[in-house]
Amino acid sequence: MNKIQLNSSQLIKKLGLDDKILYSVKQGAKRRQYIAAFNWLKRTQNLKLIVKNKSSDFSQAQGFLEAIYHLCEAQDYAASIQVLEAEIESSISNVPDMPLYSYLLYNGQGNQLLKTVNMILDGLQDEESGKYFLKMLKAKAAESLGDRRLAIQIYENICKREPPQSREYIEAFARLAGCQVQMGQYQVGVPNLENALSSIENAGQDTFTELKTDLLEGLAFYTMTTGSFSKAFDLFGDVFRLRQQNGMMTGLIVPLAHQGIVLRKSSVPRQHLVKILLVNILRLFGLRWFSNVLYKRLCQPLNSTINQNYERAENLLRQAYSLCEEIENENAKSWITHHLAWVIINRGQATLAEEPALNALQRYEAIEDQKGISDCYEQLGRIYLTKDRLRLNEAEACLNQSFNIRQNINNLHGTASSILSLSFLYWHKGNYLKSLQFLIKATHSYYGIGMLSMKRILGILTLFSVWTVGDRDWTA
Repeated sequence: MNKIQLNSSQLIKKLGLDDKILYSVKQGAKRRQYIAAFNWLKRTQNLKLIVKNKSSDFSQAQGFLEAIYHLCEAQDYAASIQVLEAEIESSISNVPDMPLYSYLLYNGQGNQLLKTVNMILDGLQDEESGKYFLKMLKAKAAESLGDRRLAIQIYENICKREPPQSREYIEAFARLAGCQVQMGQYQVGVPNLENALSSIENAGQDTFTELKTDLLEGLAFYTMTTGSFSKAFDLFGDVFRLRQQNGMMTGLIVPLAHQGIVLRKSSVPRQHLVKILLVNILRLFGLRWFSNVLYKRLCQPLNSTINQNYERAENLLRQAYSLCEEIENENAKSWITHHLAWVIINRGQATLAEEPALNALQRYEAIEDQKGISDCYEQLGRIYLTKDRLRLNEAEACLNQSFNIRQNINNLHGTASSILSLSFLYWHKGNYLKSLQFLIKATHSYYGIGMLSMKRILGILTLFSVWTVGDRDWTA
């Protein structure tokens, strides 16, 4: 709402929380709430003068949140919104100062932001002042927790209420498109994303620069899912450069890491997949000796090139990880660790991938990110499948958990992936008919979201062969 965020000292003056105003309030209970809010803001101000490190950043946020609670108890919701916009002065040189709500999102405290916003919204009731701002924050908080279904619902409601040319509509529509793409709703999300980009270009406002980079990132993500890896790599590079040029240092991690993910996905050439599929079909029919000879002639010569590709992917992911350490972003580190684990699995070292996979899961559970949790469960399920029959029960529990979460949050692309992973599981349990039924169901699910190209069919068949009769060392 406000273009200029206030620090705690300025906020005390802005809200008039001095002794004279505090003690002119006649209601004793209300006055006590104002005094408590004043004390928390004063404490935050004093803390910044004494110490400046990451713990002081966290203490600033906690002080502001306590102040918001007491202001809501005093039914001063307008003041609560002003505190929500208050500036957290960063102690990290590469991280800019940011308003409290951005700080909470950046540090994986989306659940805390959601609770705070709901508390203010409940008090506002029918008052319109501040409601758009709060609803946008509620949607962003829901996104950060992986609840994109709620976020989509909020963005759609805002779009219904606001004029199409307004800033509010443009932002809500753009974020709606981004959510739809992330949830695998490509048939509606991609056209919406392109329309949102056109609207921003036509608006010609510098204030939309960050939003534009988010949309370009969504377009790059979709391009990656279609298998157009070279184009996706370049698009993520464009996002990285645009953010770098505009000083968006905290936004550099995702496009850089995604370039590593693209390289991991494209490390095995498509024509090589056909060879792997052929070798595994021979294994399926019991011709293992012949398949081994064929593997040495067709596949082995490319192994060193493929390993070099994985090294390039790992290097980019580690660069992104180093950037996380520079700006102390623990949540992004977990996401990158999760993708580094996929690289390790692809190198045939699934046992080494278990620890980073569990670490990523633990962090996602701590911040209640349902999408991240579901991704980690599928990864762990795949890792346990590499243990033959030793850990089949654990694999089944993890894969079912991933499937259920993805269904609950309406992650269509993720659900299709979970169904495919379950087809591998049933094969190893000896239930071959059910395995083939799930393979067909997964293929149909990809068709339902508009993702069933010839490349995808080849990928599905190769994955199925690799994870049933093959070496279980390729994850697409």
